[in-house]
Amino acid sequence: MSTLLLLSLLALPLQTESAVQDQDGAATMSASRAELGDLAKIAAIKNVQYDGVAAWKGMSGKGRVREIYAGLEQAKVRSEFQGFGVFLYGTDGEVVWEKTPAGVVVRRGWDAAEFTRRFGWAQNLDWRQLYTSAKLLGPESLDGNNCIKLELVPRLFDQRDEEAKKAEPARDTLYLDEKTLLPRRLDAQAVGLDGAATQIQTSFSDWREVAGVKYAFHREVTVSGFTLIIDFEKIQQNVELAEAYFSLDDDVRLAVDTAQTGKPKPADSEPKFETLEERHLASIRLQCKKHEMQKTLSVALPEVFTYLNSVGAVAAGVPLVRYHAFGDEVDLEAAIPVAAPIQPKGRIKADKLPAGRAVVIWHVGPYVKLGATHKRMMEFLKKEGLEADGPPWEEYWTDPGLEPDPEKWRTKVVQPVKGK
Repeated sequence: MSTLLLLSLLALPLQTESAVQDQDGAATMSASRAELGDLAKIAAIKNVQYDGVAAWKGMSGKGRVREIYAGLEQAKVRSEFQGFGVFLYGTDGEVVWEKTPAGVVVRRGWDAAEFTRRFGWAQNLDWRQLYTSAKLLGPESLDGNNCIKLELVPRLFDQRDEEAKKAEPARDTLYLDEKTLLPRRLDAQAVGLDGAATQIQTSFSDWREVAGVKYAFHREVTVSGFTLIIDFEKIQQNVELAEAYFSLDDDVRLAVDTAQTGKPKPADSEPKFETLEERHLASIRLQCKKHEMQKTLSVALPEVFTYLNSVGAVAAGVPLVRYHAFGDEVDLEAAIPVAAPIQPKGRIKADKLPAGRAVVIWHVGPYVKLGATHKRMMEFLKKEGLEADGPPWEEYWTDPGLEPDPEKWRTKVVQPVKGK
């Protein structure tokens, strides 16, 4: 424990246990921040840029991450993974947003506050900008390391949100390394893309100095049982940015306008072109009656998952179904993208999704209405004079077990086309 913290604790007057804990917590947080570097220098930094590589624990392959923060008012975080696409979140000072291949979510109230606190932690901002109080809970061992455990009460940043002002915020739990007073782990509560409350656990390590300020070059973020491991290769201060760098793109603006006007967002997206990369599949190809599709897939897809787990193969995308023929009798392929070719076994085969140009439509709603989206796809191809280049497929980006409302299910319909 640092000398600064020890002196602060000794100087406290006799008070109630709760008041002492709160003051001890404030002193501990201030002492921790002092360990990060010269506070005047930290306050003068106009922005921070992180660049690094990321990987999902237990999966092969890596992605790229870039995070840029300019105070609590401006931020943009971008990560991209082969087979999964681009994931973004940030703020322009007015809107806190998240954009994934499954769609756009505008964050509000305490949910937006959780995102904003992430921006603050990445910049070593004064803890009082992020929380209203800190309570010292005492020592605790964390992964074999002696830590100081604190309870932090979050601050609500958008005071226009009357409903959020009435609600009690969920507390964050912070673990500081007892020797260095640097953060080891932060536990917070947020709302997942499915609308349910979820715990976000962020671990920090490999602290290094950049221009006299310490930053964590290794970060692990665990959400809903999945852990994203990030190793930053470079952290820079005061980078030059385009004037409109933090501005909202058209998709986010549409989501904001929809939320403000109360008008429903169109059920499906407009057809768009994408350039596909080749992807390996583990799949089962079979035929069934049209009315037996759901029953057939409920057996085939778990069978593929079970096989992948049994051989230690790594999934590299969401489940999908490719249609080789569709009528009263359906010739389909139930598949899971994988990071590397598999060894076939029984009816489970190795296959590929093709590289090349494709038309994509995002369908929002129950699976039973996907036929209308496929019809729109065919109409678009005819209108544009395009020719299909192989069978279409559907990618299922919503887990019905996590999102029970079929009206919110998101499915990506993909049709490869000829030409460049």
